[in-house]
Amino acid sequence: MKINNIKLIIVILVVAAVVGGSLYWYLAIYRKLDNLVVINNCSDINPRKLDIVEGMDIIFKNKDKSDHNLTIGGGIIKIPAGEKVVVKAEFPYGAATYSYDCDNSLNVAELNITSNISTAVVAEPVKPIFNEWYDNLSLSLRTCIKDALGEEFNEAYSDPEYEISVEAVEKMRNCKDEPTKEDVTFKEYYDSQGKGLQECLKNGLGDEFDKLYEDTKAELSVEHSNNMVDCFNNY
Repeated sequence: MKINNIKLIIVILVVAAVVGGSLYWYLAIYRKLDNLVVINNCSDINPRKLDIVEGMDIIFKNKDKSDHNLTIGGGIIKIPAGEKVVVKAEFPYGAATYSYDCDNSLNVAELNITSNISTAVVAEPVKPIFNEWYDNLSLSLRTCIKDALGEEFNEAYSDPEYEISVEAVEKMRNCKDEPTKEDVTFKEYYDSQGKGLQECLKNGLGDEFDKLYEDTKAELSVEHSNNMVDCFNNY
């Protein structure tokens, strides 16, 4: 079986989609992005409806240049301009749907508070270790994420308990694995991948690894070709 450049391009695109999915999974779990409400102004709040488990944190982030007051369940939450405020999803009527006001604008958005235990399990998974997750990403994603985190990168990488700022997380969400070369050799592709996929490929290819790494026209046995495909599927 010949591993030519066209097949490698297809493989890279498939792996890119998988890695992109892992990035979204990590961000959603690590920073609980589904708990973030962004206020651009009183007529532009995202999301308009937030589903959340009772007792969990809600992050209200005010991107407007003006302060805003949110009235929820009879109480007032003050969100200063450019600031974020964290509140517990604990309101007078317990698990219920709460429409809330922003300054003088009525019913601008709503919170759907649920006490569903199964939902809580999904919403509160085990927090992934940043450095282990990061080391298994492709080179392009690692570079983008490191740039997005800036001065926070070293702390996030060395401290499992470090909480990445909302601003850095939003920048990380823009990172994508985008192969730009039209002609990619196995060597170039292999060198750009994370440690996990590299080890899998090297072990799966066995004594044929060096041949494929050094010779773009090398042929693989069926067994080792299947091992290679398994690695792509698993990483």
